[in-house]
Formats: sequence, structure tokens, C-alpha cells
Amino acid sequence: MKKFLSIFICAVLVLTMAVGLNSKPVSAASDEDFYVKIGLFYMSTAVAEVTVVSSDGFILARTDRYGFDEIEDLRDYTSLRIEYEDGYAVVYDMDDNMIIDSVDQNLALISAAEDPDRRIVTVNGTRYRDGVVAAAYTTGPKLAVANYVTLEHYLWGVVPSEMGYQYGAEALKAQAVTARSFTLANLNKHGGGALSFDLYSKTHCQAYNGVSQERNSTTGACEATAGEILTYNGKVITAYYHAYNGGYTIDPDDVWSTKLGYLRSVRDEYTSTHTWNTSFTFDELSSILAGYELGRVEAVRVGKRLDNGAVQELVIEGSARDVSLTKNSIMSVLNLKSRWFSVLADSYSPVSLPDGSASSSGSSGGEPGVEAFYVSSSASGSARLTESSSIMVVSSSGVSEVMLPDLVVFNGKDSFMPIDGVTESVDESSGGSSVFADEIADNGVVYLSGIGYGHGVGLCQTGANNMASQGFTYEEILDYYYTDVVIEDLIDAGF
Repeated sequence: MKKFLSIFICAVLVLTMAVGLNSKPVSAASDEDFYVKIGLFYMSTAVAEVTVVSSDGFILARTDRYGFDEIEDLRDYTSLRIEYEDGYAVVYDMDDNMIIDSVDQNLALISAAEDPDRRIVTVNGTRYRDGVVAAAYTTGPKLAVANYVTLEHYLWGVVPSEMGYQYGAEALKAQAVTARSFTLANLNKHGGGALSFDLYSKTHCQAYNGVSQERNSTTGACEATAGEILTYNGKVITAYYHAYNGGYTIDPDDVWSTKLGYLRSVRDEYTSTHTWNTSFTFDELSSILAGYELGRVEAVRVGKRLDNGAVQELVIEGSARDVSLTKNSIMSVLNLKSRWFSVLADSYSPVSLPDGSASSSGSSGGEPGVEAFYVSSSASGSARLTESSSIMVVSSSGVSEVMLPDLVVFNGKDSFMPIDGVTESVDESSGGSSVFADEIADNGVVYLSGIGYGHGVGLCQTGANNMASQGFTYEEILDYYYTDVVIEDLIDAGF
């Protein structure tokens, strides 16, 4: 039976091409549409079956990046079920009659609505736009399922899932351009297995919750920037973004491993405050780090900070060996919200953004003042500040050397003179941030007081919103957070 139906489908396709059968098929909304596949169920989330619903019925279509061609009319069916059966993805109607004996990643069930913006398919109760693709795993009774959707329709669901729909219009436009760029930079990211698709629908790619998440404000931002992407040296960029930072963004090579010219650390005067506290007993740390074979945890300390204040190395001293968590593993292993935090021995302590950030008292979003200070010394390790110490001050006018007794530091809330003992010692390798405390926790508990939420690379979403509220355009927002980028149309960029 399966062989017969497969031959039938092929015959229909041949007739379509040769004699014009279905010569006016449902097709892409315009010649400029670009389609992506977004994974809904895959690997650990794969399913044995899915139910798909379209009030306008379906068509079976052969797909590619630029549209689709109808090969079978299924408009009489408003509900269909795709099941795993003997190594195939088989389509049944709701009366258990087999409709299609085998579908794969090149065939999609697409809503038959004539208006492209009304093509809605419900997949296991969640509404998505355009169509659905499914394929069977060869290793077990599971299906991989993806949404076959135009790039712009996809963004209608992504932007409000990633940024608050109540944010300013220019911030939403900036988010639309970054999300569109990120998508195109990650085409075919998830390949192999039962089904090849571009991005997954969860936050480790981009959050995507379908039609239910769409809002007029975010759809309007997508439409106002339709087709616009960010390029660097003629190529679309991986436009990373995050919610909050600690007053600076971070170079990607200080988070992962790749250095990207368009993503360099910038002083963020516009980010908003998001503070957090968490603590770990040494027994909890021993359990979390069991695979590192460090023995009994004896102390926790900062090994190194970046010049922007983010922790670049967190050292956990053990009875058997010391463990150094670096870069993004600091967040992922300990499930932390950011890498801007103080390490404290006895209790939590308030943390604030550097002076000049949007939420700092008295800030007007103008030129930054003192950004950071650190000991100028050839010594390694910890250096106690004395009256003979000199400080390298980074400001809007450049870098200058100041003798410690002449320096007064304002950290966004308080003014103090480091020589008076407020800053008792500075680890040269740590960058000596004036915002964070670096204590050695060795009494059985470590307290972390932090600021920020996310990896800190690229556009800051709350910063973008604060810029929008101050009258900046989305082009200016993008230019602030990304280096040497150009806004282009995706067609001009070769998509």
C-alpha cells in the first residue's frame, strides 16, 4: 500500500510539471519571501505523533527556501494526524484513514488559506504560521517536527518572545533587525538525524512561541524593518543580544572562543539595573562539581576579572585539587544569571552599575566619567594599596596615571578615597573593579551578589529601550552596540 501511494504522489508531481495540473498552486506570499524551518520537537522532545489543524484545510507541498509548490489538494481535511509507523512519518485523517504513506523534510503540510497572513496551523495545540514538516527517526518510534514558516512570520513570534512588547518602538525595531540577522547567520544550524532545520524554538537559539505571543507593536516593528539585516564586511552577522549587563558589554571571545570584529566590548551607559543574590554551601558546591574530583571544597575566590568587571575566572579550592571555572562555564555550571558579581565570605552586599549607566543616580546619559581603576605595578598576585601606589584612570579623555592619595572614586552611590582602606587590596590580575568585592570565602558558604542578566554580548535589550525613550533611532541603537556594521536588505546580501 505504501509503495502504491508513493508512486501515486510521484505521478501527481510529474503531471503537475508536465501538463500544468494545479497550474495556480498556493505559493509564497511574494517573490521576496524567504522560508526557514524552526524545530518544535526534536531528539529528547521528539514525539510519536502530532495532530495538526487548519480551519482552511491543507495542501501537501514541496518546499525550498523561496517558496513551495502544491502537489496534493487536502483542503477537505481540517484535522490530520502524523504518526511514526515502521520507520515512516505517515499521515492519517481523524477517522484513521491513511492519507499519505510517507512524508519527509522536503514535504510540508501547509494551511490552504489564500491570504498568506491567514495561514495558521495548530500543532499539538499550539498555533503557528504557514506549515509543518515531520520526519521519522530510523532509530526508534519518534518523529522530529518543525514549523516551515516565512522569515517575517517567524519574527512576528520571536520579537515579543525575546523583548517586552511594551518597549519603545525604536527598541523593538532594533530587536527585529538583530533577530532577523541572527536567524540568517544560523541557517542549517541543526542538521542530520531525522530532520534538518535552522533554529530550535527555545531560548538557546531564539525563543519562539508562535501566534499566541504576537502583538501589534512587535509585528509593526518587524514590518517597519522588513528584510533589514546587519552585515559586517559584506556578510550577515550573528547579532547576539541579552537583557541586562553590568555597565559594559563583553567580547564574545571572553564568553565563548570566537573573536568577532563587530562584537567588541562597549561602555553601556543605558543598561538598566537587575541585581541578584545567591549562595552555595561548600557541600552544595562539592555536589555540583562532583565530576571535577576536587575533593572537599575549602575556599572560593575570584581568580581574574575582565577590565569591564565581569568575572573571567572563578577558583574553587579543593582538598584534592583546585578547579578554575572560566568564561561562560562560570554561568552554566553554577546556573548564575551573569558574570558581574561580588564574591563575599559572610553575607550579601549591594551591587550597583558603574557611574554613568542609565539607572545610576544623577546620570543623564552623557559622557562617562571614571570607568575603572587598577594598580599600576609590575608585581604579580595581590598588591596592597599604599600611599606610593599609582592608579591608571580610564576616562572619556583617555588614560592617565594618578597617585593614590590624590584619587577620589565615585562608584555610582558613594565617594571614597581608596587610601582610607575602603579598597583594602586589589588583585592586579582581576582588573580591580571599583564596583565588586573580591573576598576569599573559606567558612563553608560563599555569597554572590550580582548584577545583570545574560551573557552580555551584543545588544542590551533594556539599554535599547532606555535609548529609545531618550529619542535614539533604531539605527543609532544598533550602531551603539555593534561595531562597524551596515544595515542592508537581505536580498542585496545574497539571500
